[in-house]
Parts: sequence; C-alpha cells; structure tokens
Amino acid sequence: MKNIFYKLGLVCVFAAALTSCDEDRVSLNPDNGTNLWSFNEAASDLAVGTETFTDTIEVGVTSRADVDRTIPINIDATSTATTAQYTIEPATLVIPAGEFIGKIVLQGNLANIPDGETLQLILTLDQSQVQILDEKSFHIVSIFRSCPTDLAGTYSVTTVYGFHDFLAEYPQNTMTVEVTDASGDNNYKVLDFTGGLYSTGPYATNYGTNTAPAAQRDLTFNVSCGSISWSGEVDPWGDVVPTAGAVNSYNEQTGVITISWTAVGYGENGVSVYTPQQ
Repeated sequence: MKNIFYKLGLVCVFAAALTSCDEDRVSLNPDNGTNLWSFNEAASDLAVGTETFTDTIEVGVTSRADVDRTIPINIDATSTATTAQYTIEPATLVIPAGEFIGKIVLQGNLANIPDGETLQLILTLDQSQVQILDEKSFHIVSIFRSCPTDLAGTYSVTTVYGFHDFLAEYPQNTMTVEVTDASGDNNYKVLDFTGGLYSTGPYATNYGTNTAPAAQRDLTFNVSCGSISWSGEVDPWGDVVPTAGAVNSYNEQTGVITISWTAVGYGENGVSVYTPQQ
C-alpha cells in the first residue's frame, strides 16, 4: 500500500500553497481543521530475537494543530498475539503540536513467543473518535522468532555419560568432530550423537554400532534463539530424545553447544558439550 504521507507531499504542502502534487497523494492541509486519520502502512513484520528488535508504526493525520493530539490505539479481538508477547510504547498515540505524524513502538517478548509460529497483532484506530482516511483504520503486525545462526565448523566435544553398559571403563570421552549444515533454517548435524560411544568406544567394539546405518548414530538438531531441540532421531534400539529437564542450548557469546541426550531403548544417556575450535 502506498505510504500516504510522502516527504514529497510535505514539500508540496509548504511550497505550492497547500495543493496536492498529483492525484495519488493526499493533500495535507495544515490549517483547515479537517482531521482524517490513518495508518501509514497496512502491515509490517516484527522478527524477535535475542537482541532487541522493535517495529515503529506511524499514524498520520491530514491537518496539523497547535496542540498535541492523542488517540488510543486499540487491539482487535481477532489478534492471535497476547499482551504477554509484546509491549507497545506509548499506549496512547501522540501527534505532537505542529506535526502530521505520530509514532508507536512495538517490542516483542522472546520468552513468550512460541518457536515456529507466526502471531498476528491487529491494531486499529477508534472510528468513534476520529474520521478515517480511505478506510486505513488498521495495521497488522506479524510477530515471530528469528535468530539466524551459523554453527557449522570444527568442535571439540566432551561427553560425560550418565549410563551405558561399560560406564566404569568409559565414563567420558573427548574427541574432535564436525558440525555440518542440515536441510532447513538453523538445522545442524553431528555424526555420532553419543560423542564417541557408538563410533569408536565400547559399543562399537562390542555391539558393532560403528557399522550401523548412519541414521542410527547421527543427530540432526535445530537451534532457535539459544534453545536446541530435535525429534524423530533413533539409535539401533529405539528413539533418541532430549533428556527431560536437562540443558540443551547454544551460547551465542561463547559458541558452546550443549546437547543432553537419552537413548530410550536401553537408557543410555549423556551430556555432550561442543566447544568451537579456531
């Protein structure tokens, strides 16, 4: 939708006796007292990440005044975003004296925005209080998580095991591995989720896990704003799942990946900490 408050339009107002420059632009009439209100845009996106991201939304009026003007911004009942997922400042829009445009700033609350979902916040102007220009009385904000990552590379992984059949002789292991890109945004793969137990450790020599299909040793996981998750992963005896209540995370400052895994079939489990190598 065209932005109705063009800088060029403002130039025209002050340079051409308050006349419109062409039929596609709104004539801004500074002192005629006619107040037609509208959102400058019909829609916008708010990508919410671990840094602070905001969305500035403009509302304009076709006449200016010598005093500040205020109008509440309403939330449409059909919005899928809840008040726990965003904040709006200020809650009441103010168009300063002598101005045509006022602004509100929307900020998302990352902790309360579900991964993989897009929420809608529908803002409206109160038509019982103001006249609306060309039915531009609403603005739809799409709110979603967005934390791009680039984790592929060489890591030193140390795994401390909680349980397996040879725990006394193999309580932990450190090895060098590659974390590679997998299909999809922020998806990555490691070739032995056990940190060596299945590829070079006692399960390889005693149970032949090193010759099992790759899909029964590797792990594809997703990173979303510091949290790690996966589904549908298996070993030769059953599902491999994130350990309940344990840490599965990515630290943006250090680059360290922590994966806590449990093999459901026989209960093998461990915590693997991946430290990036220079």
